[in-house]
This record gives sequence, structure tokens and C-alpha cells, in this order.
Amino acid sequence: MLYPRVNPTTTRAWGRLVREAQWFCRRPRALTQLFDEDPTRATRYCLQVGPLYLDYAKNLVRRQTIDHLCLLADEVQFDSARSALMSGALINETERRCVGHMRLRHPDPPLEVSLERKKMAAFVAQLHSGALRGYSGEVIHSLVHIGIGGSGLGPKVVVSALAHLRHPNIRLHFVENIDPVALDEVLAQIDPAHTLFLVASKSFTTEESMRNAARARAWLQGYAGEKKATRQFVALTANPTAARAWGMDGAHIFRFWDWVGGRFSLWSAVGLPIACALGFDQFEALLKGAHHMDTHFEQAPLKENLPVLLALFSLWYANFFHAQSHAILCYSHAMRDFVCLIQQIAMESNGKSIGRDGTRLSYTTAPIIFGGEETCAQHSFHQLLHQGRHLVPCDFIAPVQAGKDASALLAHCFAQSSALMRGRTAQDVAASMKAEGASRSDIKRLRLHRSFTGNRPSNTLLLKDLSAESIGALIAAYEHKTFTEGVLWNVYSFDQWGVELGKTLAVDVQRALKDPSKGNSQGLDAATEALIKAAEHLRQARSKGH
Repeated sequence: MLYPRVNPTTTRAWGRLVREAQWFCRRPRALTQLFDEDPTRATRYCLQVGPLYLDYAKNLVRRQTIDHLCLLADEVQFDSARSALMSGALINETERRCVGHMRLRHPDPPLEVSLERKKMAAFVAQLHSGALRGYSGEVIHSLVHIGIGGSGLGPKVVVSALAHLRHPNIRLHFVENIDPVALDEVLAQIDPAHTLFLVASKSFTTEESMRNAARARAWLQGYAGEKKATRQFVALTANPTAARAWGMDGAHIFRFWDWVGGRFSLWSAVGLPIACALGFDQFEALLKGAHHMDTHFEQAPLKENLPVLLALFSLWYANFFHAQSHAILCYSHAMRDFVCLIQQIAMESNGKSIGRDGTRLSYTTAPIIFGGEETCAQHSFHQLLHQGRHLVPCDFIAPVQAGKDASALLAHCFAQSSALMRGRTAQDVAASMKAEGASRSDIKRLRLHRSFTGNRPSNTLLLKDLSAESIGALIAAYEHKTFTEGVLWNVYSFDQWGVELGKTLAVDVQRALKDPSKGNSQGLDAATEALIKAAEHLRQARSKGH
């Protein structure tokens, strides 16, 4: 045990936070009142870390709230946990693995990491110079990245966010889904003579990725032949032996290690597509931004620590206001996929109901992360955020960009967080409708429908620009937020046993689907057996034209 296992509900701070939440619940206009009582609140409840600016003034917190939350962190011995993380210790105890993804973005990394970075840089230089050639001697200019989970999502999110920095001669495609349509759509867009496939899999046995890789290889072999086709594949893996057995050339195997979790792997060789698409200098800038956040997270006091504050507020709403979800709202089309990455980082890490001591938890852990691309989301689920009975804390994220439409995006971002906080009373609605000439009956009929309770909390995160350094710092901030939440909730944040059972059962289900006549010989439950029979019935009906 590297740091103490403390049930947070047994701490002194927990009881104080219960009473603090009761104070807020008795004040339905607490947020606006706090601003009225303290004109300096907006300038004091903010923090700048490198390219990120956090405004947390619109949270349901006051000075003593933050004191109690920081006391909770002290009582669960967060400092010890943070030290264990930053040292790369074996804190993934259920899988007996160290956690060391911060080493990948350190400016002076371990030798093995440094050598792999140099190998990646040389490969990118070859690609961009035109030295990499396909089976017919043609220059490689199309890349297809095959991966799933963090191995696919991490690079995809970064490349999308930084699309304006893409190398002009490189086209990059991502294939994640095992559905054949996903790969077929990409194959229809590329020329085999100009294409390189990157296969990212930590074990190099991941079913979805290896199925897609095998189909891609078969497709390329149809043009290039078996031997030449394999030369147009690259492996990003922690299992070089399996990659060689698959047919990979050693020069095309880029390694990472078992102390790198999948959802934290974009900083490793899994980030090769980022470097290929943007340039290795941009990949290094991404690492630089993340390392800056690592240093801040390790050194800053709790009350001035951006990831820690975000985590404390997350616990505050989940456990004391019964908030079951949290919205991530990005005011940038380029960041449209960012919420998907945070969903994985947060929910796969902390979606647990067993504590580090092996007992079942009596309290809520990870909230459901959802969100979308703003301002599109304003015309879909924002109605619930403003007037629904659910309390949904929000993170508004916006790069401060130049351009004629940038101010419109920021205006919507700031206005939405303001509206969530302020709301609109029935009296205000009535006065406004009266000024507009509405009849007394219409005012009476509509004033409640057009009113908002307000008092809905949010953070606003501004990015200095949409740069690799900013994106690196932002992703690292949410990684550290997630770890901090795990310490506060006393769960293991670096395993994901919950995804394993479905994978295991899928093997038996697939056998039964291939031969339904075997009945329940696979030991499946009755409900699954019924679905298999229904699927077979529909297949037969389709084949008969019914």
C-alpha cells in the first residue's frame, strides 16, 4: 500500500461539507447573492496556469467551502498519493503495474523514452521528406491509424483540435469501430500505393484493432502482394514480439511500456500519427504543455492548483448535491471530439463501486460525462441545463481566437454560463412581458414557463490559443483532475476491470451466432439465447426476401 486507504465519509471534513451544502440549499439564489456581497469575487476566484485560465467564481462555493474541501484532501492524505503518482510508483495495484505516463512528456525522460522519441522524429522526417515509399515506389502521403479506446481516441482528438497546423501533404484517417463499414469508408478514399497503416494496440491482440488490421492487410495484399504489403504497416505497441509475429518489420515497430495506460498513451509512440500529421515539433509542443501542467499539479498549493480545484468541485456536486452528470461544453468546432476523450479518462478511471480496501462503496463516484460542440448543443440539451430538475455542473471551454466569428463564440460561452448562474425570476419575466405589451392573461399563463431558477454552477476554462501547448496542458489537467477524484473517492483510477466481462462473453456469443444450432452449449443466459435466435430468424427472413 503506497498511500493510505481512507474512506472520505469518515473524515471530519465530510461532516462539515454536509452542513455547508445545507447552507447553500437553503439559499436558492446563493450564487448571485455571493457576487452581490463580494464585488471582488470574480477577480479572486480565478487562476492562470500557462496557457489556461480558469474562472471558478460561478461555483456554489465560498471561502469556507474551499477550506473544507481542501481539508478533505488533507485527511485522505492526497499529498502522499500525488507523490506516489509523480514518482511513477506501482499505484495500479490490482494489475500490479506502475503508472508513469508523466515520464513520456518530461523534457529529460528516461533513456528508453528518449530513444523512442528520436526514432519517431526520424520516421516523421522520412515521411515529410518523401523518403517513405509504397510498394510501387510512390511517395507515401496517406496514413490510416487503426486503434480503439485511448489508442485511437487520443490521437484523433489532438489532430482534430489542431487541424489548422496539419502538414499540407499528409492526409490522416482514423479507424476505430469493428463495424466493417468504418474501414471500408476509408479504403474507398485512399490509393494503396500511397498509403501507410499505423496499428496501435498495447497488447497487439486487441480484437477490434487486429481485425481491422487484418482486413486492411488483405486489401493491400490484393494490390502489392504479401511481402510488399507488410512493409506498409507500422506497429505502435508494448508487445513488439507479437508485432513481429504478425509480420511487422523491426524498423516499423514503435514501442511503449506496460506502465502506460491506454487512455494516457497519446504521449507515447501512440502519438506517432499526431507527429506525422502536425510535425514532430508540434508533438514536442504538446508534450511541453502537458509537462507544464504536471509541474503545476505537483507543486502548487491545493487552493491554487487547477486540476485539484476541478476535482474538489466535482466531488462537491456529486456527493453533496447528488449531481449525477457533468457537462463539457467546447466553444470550438476543432474541439468537437474533446468530450469523448474526457469521458474515457474520467469514467473508465473512476466509474467504480469498490474501494481500494476491497469493500463496496456507500457513496457516488464518477458522474456521467456528456457534452458537445457549442453552439449546436445550445439548441439541443441546454434546455435541460437551464430548466430541468437535474443539477448539471458545467465546464465551458473556449480558445480565445482571432477572426470575425470568434467574438460570437465567446459571447455565447460567457452568456450561457451567466444565464445558468443568474436565472430569471417570474417577476422579471412579468415585468419584461408587460413592457412588451403582453396581456395580463398571457403574463399569468407564461411567466413560470419563461422563468429560470438559476443557481446552476459552472467553470469556464479559456485557452490562450488553439495551439499544441494549450491542448497538451488542457488534456493533462483533466488527467490530473481524474486522479485526484480517485484519491478523494478512495478508488483505483488506473484499472478498468468493468470492460473485461463483455469482451469475454462476446467470444462465446460470436461462436453461437456462427452456429445457432448448438443452442445453449456455450453456457449463455436465456435472454442472450433468445436474441441469437431472433437474429437468426431475421437473417433467414431476409435471405428469403420477406
